Order: sequence, then structure tokens, then C-alpha cells
Amino acid sequence: MADWTDGDLPDLTGQRYAITGATHGIGEETARALAAHGAELVLFARNADRAGELLAEFGGRGAVVRCDLADQASIRTAAESVTGDLDVLIHNAGAVSSSRQETVQGLELTLGTNCHGPALLNRLLLPQVRRRIVIVGSEAHRNARLDRDDPHWRNRRYQPFAAYAASKLALMLWARELSSRLAAEQSPVDVQLAHPGFAVTNLQNVSRFEPLNALIRFASRPFSQDQVAGSWPTLYAATEVLPPTSYVGPDGRRAMRGHPTPQIPDARATDPEAARWVWDLVERETFIE
Repeated sequence: MADWTDGDLPDLTGQRYAITGATHGIGEETARALAAHGAELVLFARNADRAGELLAEFGGRGAVVRCDLADQASIRTAAESVTGDLDVLIHNAGAVSSSRQETVQGLELTLGTNCHGPALLNRLLLPQVRRRIVIVGSEAHRNARLDRDDPHWRNRRYQPFAAYAASKLALMLWARELSSRLAAEQSPVDVQLAHPGFAVTNLQNVSRFEPLNALIRFASRPFSQDQVAGSWPTLYAATEVLPPTSYVGPDGRRAMRGHPTPQIPDARATDPEAARWVWDLVERETFIE
């Protein structure tokens, strides 16, 4: 559909959508739009109080689940607390760190939060998902490189943007392998991918020097879009009829801004051998037997 916006969402009454990272930015706008069209929400958030305030603000029905994607114990506890089916599970949460840090389990924070965390939550909730899983990737994958010898940046100089790009590439590859496995099992659940383009969010805050972060946000305005428009690709991927593993993003120049449309990801995000490698890495490091 040309010039699709959140106003084109169907009536979602009676449907249950779960989303991570809904307390700010694109996730907040995604949840807001879903609630406005009648969806019941399950909001996974580190800040459960903030999520509860937003749920009340949206006027939507649903639940808040405290969940820290950088802590596998928190993820397991969160998943155990979710009862009932989910029509759609949206993996929206993302993180970027200005310096090398680690998750509770000792994984590099960006990879552990952006790839391993969603993968573990997905594994635990999959029996309850009825229709679709949406993965929020990033155009940063086009310039990403996965270092198979050192995926957690233990033996090389840490680079925040490179770590973020690699984590999103890993997540997108993991999603491809998930889709292949679901298809082999003849599951009714499909997997879709989306990216927000260049939306101004707190992910631009990668410097420890706030004036520099503010300058980056200001300089980005001419070719970026706001968080509402940034949520459109996710909403489109969550609700429209699409072939499995479609990749939805803005239709403007260099996919930075515009209306959502299916796009072609870089070949590095569709490599089946690399997808299996990421899958195996995640399985080992999330202690999944």
C-alpha cells in the first residue's frame, strides 16, 4: 500500500501483541499505535513502573512484565509469568554502549542484549505465539562484520558502532534460521523483519559527552524522521500480509525516512551458513540444551 501509516492499521480488537523495549522511542510509539487500534498489549520492560504508566496512558488492556534482556535469569522469570497465547511477538528492544560492557552472564552487552536476549525470550515464548514474530533489525547490518573468533570483543579494541552493527546483523541472521526451522516444522508462525530507517532516538546517545550527543541529534534532523514514522515499518511488518522473512523499511532515499515498504537486505544477512553459525552460538551461550 502506497504511503502507508499507522492510520492504516486494521482493527486489532481481540488480538494480543507482546513487545520489548516499549518504554521509549520507537517501541513506545509502536505500542501506542497498537493500543489505539484495539490490541491487548504485553509490555516487556526493565522499567516496569514506566511501562505501567504508558499502558494506562494508552488506555489499552494488557500487562507489564519486568524483563532485562541483559540478564538471562530475568528473561526466564519474565517468560514464566506470561500466560495465554500471543498473536504477535515483537522484538523491538535494542542497546548500544559507548564502552565495552558485559551482560550478567558475561557476554558483550550489545550482542547479548540485541541478539541473545531476544533469542532466549523467543525460545521460551514460542509455544504461545500463534501467528507472527517481528524482528527489528537495522540498516547498519549492511556495513557489519561478525568476528567469529571474537564475537564478544574480548581481544580487540571496542568500537561502539561496529559492535551495534554486528549485533543487528547477528539478530537478522538468527531470524532467518528461525524462519527456516519454523517452515521445516510446518509451523503457522512466520517471521518478519523491519528497520526504522534513521529515526532520532536515544540510540544516538553513544558518547559520554552529552553536548556531542545533542550535536549528533541536531545534525541528523534533515535526513532523519521522528519516532512515530520510525514505528511504521514495525507496525507494517506486524500486521500486513507478507511473504516470510520480508524486510520492511522506509521507502525514501537510502531507506532513511518515508513510508514502509518491503526491501532487499544485504546478502550478508541472508547467508544460510552464517545464520546457522549465529544460531549455534546463541544456543550455546544461552544454555539451551
